[in-house]
Amino acid sequence: AAMSAARSALEALAVDGRSSLASSPLSVAAARAAAKRALAGGEPRAERLSQLAALAERTLAAERPLSAWAVFEMGAARLSRWRAVGCEERMSRPLLATALRSLAAQRRRHDFERWIGRAEEELGEPLSAESEPLSSAMCAACEAGWEQHALAMNASLADAGRAPSTAALNALMAMRLDASADGDDEQRQRGATSALDVFIRMRVSRVPPPDRDSAALATAAAGRRKETWSGLRNLLRRPWLRVPWNEATGSAAICAL
Repeated sequence: AAMSAARSALEALAVDGRSSLASSPLSVAAARAAAKRALAGGEPRAERLSQLAALAERTLAAERPLSAWAVFEMGAARLSRWRAVGCEERMSRPLLATALRSLAAQRRRHDFERWIGRAEEELGEPLSAESEPLSSAMCAACEAGWEQHALAMNASLADAGRAPSTAALNALMAMRLDASADGDDEQRQRGATSALDVFIRMRVSRVPPPDRDSAALATAAAGRRKETWSGLRNLLRRPWLRVPWNEATGSAAICAL
């Protein structure tokens, strides 16, 4: 009887949870309804796509990648209908960038690659024509652990004479450290060295400039190479590295040791 009562309670909780999720203002259904209202407005087409981009960004910031993707799908479908009747409207760059981040959050690599490949056709210019959309996609690729994709986007920006954002290179450093954290000593050392290479590039070129997070990640990487405080301190002071000392790097040093 006790087991039966517990099972009934769990089933009721599951039903209530699904009902609550479906009725959430950030649910897939609610996001689609909001996107439908935006598309039905009387504003210019570009403004309606901008509204969808803002909606998708809000849902993604709330960690609802499925809802963000649903918003993008509705925008892409409406754009196809507009083009079918002769409209030359282009995809909203922020909306596409949010879609790429959503796909990376869902670990949908094939679709991520497909939309990266379609970006120039959809936008009418390379995705690397501006640094921010590709930088945000690079961050998402790093969070998904897709290093080759992140490096390809970094190369695309470099070929266009642009640089990724500081956040994108920080994400690359963090990914390299995380990917090697559970390996043997040699793998951990390689991960630390490759992360430090990114920081040194940022420190020397200043494009983009490193920030406190960059310095903390560099400290964490340096901590894998030294087993004592004096050794780590001397490494951080090396002219070719020169990591600034502050609260963030101090905390990273304590964790590393």
